[in-house]
Formats: sequence, C-alpha cells, structure tokens
Amino acid sequence: MSHGLLPVNLTTGGLRTSVARAGLSGAAAGEPDATAQEAIQVPEASDLSMWEQENYQLTASAAGSLGFPLWSASTDDHVKIILFGISRYCDLSSGEHTFRYGVAIRVLLEILDVKGDAKLGLPAIAAQVELGDLQASSLLLVSGYAGNISATLPAWQNFDVKSYSDYFTAVTSLQKTIFDDPDNMRPVLLGSTLAQDLVAPGQVNGAQDAGEQPETQAPVQRWAFFHHLRWPHRGNGSA
Repeated sequence: MSHGLLPVNLTTGGLRTSVARAGLSGAAAGEPDATAQEAIQVPEASDLSMWEQENYQLTASAAGSLGFPLWSASTDDHVKIILFGISRYCDLSSGEHTFRYGVAIRVLLEILDVKGDAKLGLPAIAAQVELGDLQASSLLLVSGYAGNISATLPAWQNFDVKSYSDYFTAVTSLQKTIFDDPDNMRPVLLGSTLAQDLVAPGQVNGAQDAGEQPETQAPVQRWAFFHHLRWPHRGNGSA
C-alpha cells in the first residue's frame, strides 16, 4: 500500500484537473506539474494482482472533493461519511505520485447526526436509524465492471436491522459475481497519492488490508457502473 494514497471517484484526468484548479499541482510544491505528466497506460485485468478491504471515515467536504456524491447539504459538523468496500487492483507510478487502478465494490454511508453522538459501527447505525435517532443514506458504487448485475443488486427497502442483514448478503453475492468474472473487468482509477492535495489534514481516517492473489487473464477497457440505494429515516416510507 502506498503511503498517503486516498480513495477517489474521479478519472485520472478529472483528478489532475481538480488539483490544478485548486492551485495545488505538483509545480506549486516545487515538483513537476501533475497535470503535465505522461499519460498512464490503464492496466489489464491480468495485472490486478492485489486485493484490498478498505474502511474510511471522511468529512462531507473531503468526500465531495474526492468525487463522491452526497445527498445532503449539511455541514461537516452534522454529517459523517463512512466508505468501505473491497477491490482488486494494481498500483502505477507517474512522476512523484501513485495511481491505483482496478475493480471495486464500495458502499458510501452518509449519516446525519444532529446530536453528534452517533455510534458508527455498521450494526449500530442500522439500529439507531430504526429507532429514529439517525438519518442515513447509502450509495453503492460498482466501479470497473461491465457485466450485468441487475439481478444481484440489493432490493429497495427501509433501513432497519433486518434490511441491513439482507443488504450485506446481497453485497456478498455481488462480490462473487464480479470478482469471478474477469472477462468483464474494466479497470478504472480507484485512488491516488495525488488526492492528498484535495483534502485538509484530519479530514480522512482509514485503514486498508491488502494482500496478493493469483492473477487472472482477460481483455480490458475502461468503464464504470454506478447504482445507489437510499436508506431513509424511519417513518419516511420506502424509497
């Protein structure tokens, strides 16, 4: 794992453009301009020899800067963002930075915690939403896969303890569908050390658990599919 690498929901060009627009390109730090570096050759599925489970806590502003869409317009004081998932990837270098390409299943939980005392364990979040103590929404992102997963996506339903269990059963099935189908893998950008220039210190806390796995051969292009699932506050009805 590269030191300082952060998850993104941006293309390589989009990331570099965001950094340049913020006036934070490598040139500003005495390094070669990140937007002017050579094009990166997107890896093939057979190059994705690493696997990772990730779990991040982000502020709302950091999530937005990294390209993750949010439901609410609330401030960082009231919104907590949890990003977790699993990916198959490889890391490539360009200039001073590392760019991670691969296939990923990610869940972005957006939690509105007005009282500021939410318990952020996933089962605890489900229980608190069911009791009406929190409001939460979820965005399911499947990046870098071109196969048909419509039959595997979680059903739309209210967020409670039972639906939490049903949802993660569906996500487990989705993992098998995607990672057992290398012919439909289309690696995309998943993270980069360059993204550190888009967030302030302390806005992202995370952990990764990475390890090598056998490679699988497949032809690739670059593509991403997104699906979102809203888990409303109790009493709002089905989404």
